[in-house]
Amino acid sequence: MFDKSCLMENMSWVEIDKAMKAGKKTVVIGVGAIEQHGPGLPICVDDALAVAVSCEVAAALGDALAAPSIRPGYSPHHMCFPGTVTLSHETLSMVMRDYINSYAAQGFETIVVICTHGGNASTAMLTCQDFYKEDFTLIPICHIDLYGSCDGFPYFSKEGGAHANELETSWMMHWYPELVKTEATERGYTTVDLPVIDDSIAMMHGIDFVSPNGCVGDPTKATADLGKRSADEMIEGICKEIRAYQKLIKEYKEKKE
Repeated sequence: MFDKSCLMENMSWVEIDKAMKAGKKTVVIGVGAIEQHGPGLPICVDDALAVAVSCEVAAALGDALAAPSIRPGYSPHHMCFPGTVTLSHETLSMVMRDYINSYAAQGFETIVVICTHGGNASTAMLTCQDFYKEDFTLIPICHIDLYGSCDGFPYFSKEGGAHANELETSWMMHWYPELVKTEATERGYTTVDLPVIDDSIAMMHGIDFVSPNGCVGDPTKATADLGKRSADEMIEGICKEIRAYQKLIKEYKEKKE
């Protein structure tokens, strides 16, 4: 489990105001999705991860609060499976803009956008680029797997798979063990098994084109221990990147003055 004390949706406006006056001027926005994750995981996986990661990052930073997550996300390639809900690129971008503008208007100095669903990445990057002239600092983190592939193994890859795989299932075992149906978990396809050049083909034709059960990878290998070790490394790496970016943008703005 994780500490939700910095999650704003559980706080009153008075508590949020007090926290901001005490120096918590960074807000972390998790951008997830509502989409299928194979037979062993619920459709809320990406949103659940958005909440967990944003809370963990905010707590580790110490001067931050976690925003209510954005859900659903951009998931048309999962619509072949019941329960998936998708926004268009345009709608997701508009929701993100409204979140960013809301928190900027309230006085947050740094706004961090963390995508826990890879399908949101291109929308998040293009949306955040439009805010580069603003006074506040906007930091997009679009691929959390880049920060959490511990043990020197590329868990999100042709070998490790890319969806409802070993690592993503391990994160859920660590943060939300009650939501993992281990008896229903089964291996899916990986791009190593398929005669395709690039796994982005699934984004064009749908995940069922490459995986009938919705998994791209082997979630049967998942463990809570791997999830914890990866999560710890991920949170540390994301926080280091945020601090480095804050430092760089501060120096850049000072040179421009």
